Amino acid sequence: VISPNQTVTLSEIDAAHGGTAAGVQQTGQRIGSAGGTAAASGLFFAVLSTSGFDAAISSGLVVSVGFVAAALVVALAEVVLARRTARA
Repeated sequence: VISPNQTVTLSEIDAAHGGTAAGVQQTGQRIGSAGGTAAASGLFFAVLSTSGFDAAISSGLVVSVGFVAAALVVALAEVVLARRTARA
């Protein structure tokens, strides 16, 4: 759902460790994408079998929006923590 800018994400990494860090980042993105797709589609098909298409698509969308909201909360927490650390 969310594709971070790799330049910004890896900007604090030493160049000697850049390849490893990029590999870890890509692995995390792949796992997150697979988990999100599995959760949204799994719920979609579970609801589809009992309640119809409209309820199923709504449920899948709620899961997707929930993941985006969780990512936003984590990003905001990181910004707040960085500002508090910079002041100290």
